[in-house]
Amino acid sequence: MADKTEGAMRPLLAMVLVMTMGPLVSAQSEFGSVCVAPNPRPKVEIEVWPKDVYNPATLAVRIDKRRAVSFPRKDCIKIPSLDLNSPHVISLMSDGKIFDSFRFRFSDYKSTQLCLLFDGVGAPELKEDTRYTPWCTCKEQKGTAGTIKR
Repeated sequence: MADKTEGAMRPLLAMVLVMTMGPLVSAQSEFGSVCVAPNPRPKVEIEVWPKDVYNPATLAVRIDKRRAVSFPRKDCIKIPSLDLNSPHVISLMSDGKIFDSFRFRFSDYKSTQLCLLFDGVGAPELKEDTRYTPWCTCKEQKGTAGTIKR
């Protein structure tokens, strides 16, 4: 009789393990990223942002409390490992000072891969990284090159 009970308990035990491990596995993959599109220095100076506020030579971006990184001029950079369930703050900096910032949540978008565009003419834009955002060409990077470290 003990053998029958043990045999019947194995599938039940396996199902309980799968159900309890599922949230742990999905919790590990609940991260998104922001691809920062290049901001090439314009050939002609356009004065939308006052010079004492925005200096294209020192433009940088920071997300949350991470270290700021210089805005790319040629290739996109990817800022990975952003918690999908937390609100985030993107800060644009120039000469070490924040001149613009905004909050976002991944839940406001359909994608977990977002694209940040700032051309110096208008306000920064955060969009879903899709085929409709060809200027965002972030590739999955190995190591930490090109990413912001915590």
